[in-house]
Amino acid sequence: MGLLSDPNRRRALISLLTRLNAPICVLCYFAGVCWFMGLAFEPFTLRTYMSENAMGSTMVEERFPSGERALATGREFAAHKKKVGGMPVDWLVKTMQARGLEVFTQSFSRTLPFPDENKERYIVKGTNVYGILRAPRAPRTEALVLSAPCSPGDNNNQAVGLLLGLAHYFR
Repeated sequence: MGLLSDPNRRRALISLLTRLNAPICVLCYFAGVCWFMGLAFEPFTLRTYMSENAMGSTMVEERFPSGERALATGREFAAHKKKVGGMPVDWLVKTMQARGLEVFTQSFSRTLPFPDENKERYIVKGTNVYGILRAPRAPRTEALVLSAPCSPGDNNNQAVGLLLGLAHYFR
């Protein structure tokens, strides 16, 4: 530590590194290239394992089986959104419960530091709706989070339908 705490030695180290900057960079570059080429060398790859099942094309479905249902759910969500004039929280809760999810709601209120561009408002209020799909036979230590924002207009209606279709498919 004395090397870095003494200002004279620190300056000497900095000037040494500055002088040898180009050779150090070239040496590190060639070391990286040699290491990368060494990865193909058999003694380095003896313990490497790749599952053939992960690469199997027979495990992939070409078409999402719940795609038509997801589109219909997205259209239904858009209709309820237009009918309510905002976020159809009750419909969304009932639909998510019908898909077998544990559903919760969370009301929020956020004070913006600057007004919104479209309207002069500083406080944004809303409700978050989220569902939890528990694995039936696995320990409940892993999770996959999927989210879709529901803004006014027709921007993300199909995204909500797709998320509900995925929840039904994963179930």
